[in-house]
Amino acid sequence: MPWELEITCEMLNCIRPKTKIVVTKALMAIKKGQLVKCSQIEYESDVRAALQQFAGEMIDQGQDIYAQLALEEVRRLDREFGEDVR
Repeated sequence: MPWELEITCEMLNCIRPKTKIVVTKALMAIKKGQLVKCSQIEYESDVRAALQQFAGEMIDQGQDIYAQLALEEVRRLDREFGEDVR
């Protein structure tokens, strides 16, 4: 059975309505193996945390490859936007 992305209410619970679309697109990009596209403001305010939460949920579901892709995107975007690596 192919894996299907399910974006839970918890993942989007604390995100502003305008950013929900960006976060949803970011998570869909991960599913497709594509780069995440967002602004620095979107990344710092919501996307980074959503990608990290998504990675944790994927580990819990045994979908390690998606967790790894999400964390690689966090590292890439941290470098792109000059975030301190945490």
